[in-house]
Amino acid sequence: MKRIVFGVLAILIIAGTSCNKSSVSDIPKDCYQPDSLVVILTEIHKYDALLGQKNSLIVEKNYNRTLLYNSLWKKHKTTYKKFQTSMDWYAGYPKLLNSIYDQVLGNLQNQKQAIKTEIK
Repeated sequence: MKRIVFGVLAILIIAGTSCNKSSVSDIPKDCYQPDSLVVILTEIHKYDALLGQKNSLIVEKNYNRTLLYNSLWKKHKTTYKKFQTSMDWYAGYPKLLNSIYDQVLGNLQNQKQAIKTEIK
């Protein structure tokens, strides 16, 4: 799943250098709508963070990355292929992709804050 992380980073770099515009009505039917992509990307980044922790239960139990990500695709009734198709398309629309990532970052920050609040 390192490909996902590197793919997302490559897309963000490409997106940062491009200046195309798009509206939600222009999104192809074989791609996620922005709200759906926000949810999936939020989970992907949480999985990546979890897998990157040396002391996490997931790493200690030597869980298979592929199985973990396959559970994500199954949960959202989708496939990696559709995710990659969507990311490829959004790469051509940097303003739209940046607004999606602003929401992803907001979700992650809110979830982090909620965890901190629960711990106190």
